Amino acid sequence: ETLITDRNGRYVVPVRADHSGRVKGFVHDVSASGQTLFLEPAAILEGNNRISTLDREIVREIERILSRLTAEVRNNRQTLAANQKVLAHLDLRQAIARFSRDTQGRVPELATEPLLDLRAACHPLLILSEKESNAEPRTVTPCDLQLKAEQSALIISGPNTGGKTVALKTAGLLTLMLRAGLPIPCAAGSRIYPFAPILADIGDEQSIEHNLSTFSGHLVRLKSILERAGHGTLVLLDELGTGTDPNEGSALALATLDQLRQAGARILATTHLHIIKGYAQLEQGVENAAVEFDAETLQPTYRLQYGIPGASHALNIDARLGRKDQ
Repeated sequence: ETLITDRNGRYVVPVRADHSGRVKGFVHDVSASGQTLFLEPAAILEGNNRISTLDREIVREIERILSRLTAEVRNNRQTLAANQKVLAHLDLRQAIARFSRDTQGRVPELATEPLLDLRAACHPLLILSEKESNAEPRTVTPCDLQLKAEQSALIISGPNTGGKTVALKTAGLLTLMLRAGLPIPCAAGSRIYPFAPILADIGDEQSIEHNLSTFSGHLVRLKSILERAGHGTLVLLDELGTGTDPNEGSALALATLDQLRQAGARILATTHLHIIKGYAQLEQGVENAAVEFDAETLQPTYRLQYGIPGASHALNIDARLGRKDQ
């Protein structure tokens, strides 16, 4: 055959084993069947040697160039490191500018006392996912998040799927973004205190491996929060008092709120329990807020109404999700 291939960097030709004597040369390989020999003809031996020599020279030249460049980098490492810091700084600033543009971020006024007054605040991930989604566009509903200076706790109640947890996460994330020097998606006139640390009990941390139920998982995190909370701390508590007997859960929740308030922390908490809503209604420095729910359309509006507790609307939501009466 006229096919030319290579073995170990040497050009060879395939020759049938029973005709190998007809071509003078050196066998470099044999096919799996043993019927074909890959033979380097003697006539091209000198040419193959020349190619191998040039290949080795190329490798040595590459090594020489890389060694020289490495030496140049070593001799200028301080300048290059300084340039890298400048580039990283510029890259960060450009990323912040792009993020601020995409989320319509602005810099709120920094408060000197612990308070939260975020007007038309939005969770940035909701804004970004809306921009990137190919589905039918939906309007991201902004939310006013307010915790006045004279208040120590805000209890948010209302229907499931109404946006209570999103409100907590929005408050926590925007505060962390502010502390990192990032503009946040909110309206003009917003004010915020740079709370630190921000402690959260959000989600279900049950674990068979660590012998934690839903309720005991909450207790473990609450214990850690109580140990760390102090003046200037922002505490986010989702579904406060749930996961156990409602009466006992309510008692533990109220004790937790009292202890956090005595420590000087500021608290945003969500709940469905009437006792906790009543606590917020009667206790000075604690306010109720309800997630709006349109009873006619059976849809949440994701806005907060301050000064009143919210209803869970479990039956209405059950109907909205399509369950039929039996």
